Amino acid sequence: MRITRAKLRELVFAEFGPNLTRISPAGAREFLDRLYRELHLAAHPPGTPIEIKESARSYEEIMAEFFAETLETDAEKAAVLLWLYAFEQHFAAMQEEYTERFLAIFEKKSSDSEEEDEQA
Repeated sequence: MRITRAKLRELVFAEFGPNLTRISPAGAREFLDRLYRELHLAAHPPGTPIEIKESARSYEEIMAEFFAETLETDAEKAAVLLWLYAFEQHFAAMQEEYTERFLAIFEKKSSDSEEEDEQA
């Protein structure tokens, strides 16, 4: 299954509303997980072997290959790939920020004696 910008727009608006008014970091993650699973199953039906041809040795190399390959693909596919990447990164960063804020609210304040023990 190849996803077009029109199909992606349809899926996103159906999930989150035309102006993405019903979106949250958790909802974005669930949407992406479901979409990626559907795309993977369409490309690799159950029971078919998957051949991995990966030469990258680090995350930086993987991302460099992704961006280089995106420049070489047609505009329709590149727009979908880059939109999905930006969407995922934005909501992952937002979720991380919310987690940090939440933890800060409930963080235990250390007493003076605990601070002295930590410094020792």
